[in-house]
Amino acid sequence: MASYTVKRRRERFTDAARGLDFDLVEAGGKNGLEIAKRIIDAQAAGKGDRIEGGPLLDLFAFVLSVSIVDDSGACPLDSDEGRREIASWPPLVLMAAGQAAMNVNGAGEPAKN
Repeated sequence: MASYTVKRRRERFTDAARGLDFDLVEAGGKNGLEIAKRIIDAQAAGKGDRIEGGPLLDLFAFVLSVSIVDDSGACPLDSDEGRREIASWPPLVLMAAGQAAMNVNGAGEPAKN
């Protein structure tokens, strides 16, 4: 029987000024479905399909928490505590890193929808 592996997208995010340097990997399985659900929920709560403000930052914190991986491939921030830590980042950093995580996850550009 043939064995197949799906290569997930991967990208490095660096913000040297704030000491951030980590790998982002496309979320799979339940987390991928949860990202899609959260995008739909955030769009429904906003103005049309536009996601902005707090809902956008919350979405970015979740997507980052399930996309940031360490050297072993584990997601060290995939917890409520990890999401709170990410949410405490300066908004511009959270926006830049969150957009990179959305792109890795194939979710386009939600900040412009």
